[in-house]
Amino acid sequence: KVKEGQKLTTGGKFADALGIFRSALQAIPLSAATDATDEKNLLDMIECAREYVNFTRLEVARKQLGPEALARNIEMAAYLTCCKVQSKTHQCLALQLAMFTSFKAQNFVTAASFARRIVQGSWGDQGAAIVPKAKQVLAQAEKTASDAHAINFDARGSAEALNVCQGSFKLIGASDAVAQCPFCASKYLASYKGKLCETCQLSEIGANTLGIQLRPL
Repeated sequence: KVKEGQKLTTGGKFADALGIFRSALQAIPLSAATDATDEKNLLDMIECAREYVNFTRLEVARKQLGPEALARNIEMAAYLTCCKVQSKTHQCLALQLAMFTSFKAQNFVTAASFARRIVQGSWGDQGAAIVPKAKQVLAQAEKTASDAHAINFDARGSAEALNVCQGSFKLIGASDAVAQCPFCASKYLASYKGKLCETCQLSEIGANTLGIQLRPL
């Protein structure tokens, strides 16, 4: 199922991919690990499926924004780069979406940061097509070196170190109280505690549990 979802993601069919990834995530509690290796594989699968669910949810929500929500559009595209998706293809896809969205909206400093990451990255065969475009964006963006819209995203920082609330799709600040799904470990602002996790749709956010048990006792 995950491979199928990844193929749909590559093709830009994010809503379809979301359904596949969430289904894969929800199937994991029905699996039983026979040993420690099996258990680790299932835990890794939870992490992989969670990141893809959150990646596709974010892009589906972004596409529903109206044309007047330019700043929010740039912001959510930037947050795509915070998702730890497994495939290099999809990591590059996130950077492309963020780069082009920022550039078209005249957020040139932000666009340059994503273009630079593409140029400095290692993308295999797809790099031959995207790196020259990223270099063009970088050259043009650096000439202007300004952002037309203020967004809650530091283009100079490490996107992977940032956490996005999976309820509001807003950044979780360093001083913000956090609640977490006990199953898939998706993070939320504390105000979402007690609600159903929007990633896996299986667990109560912030619930006090014994943890995930994938091997028979």
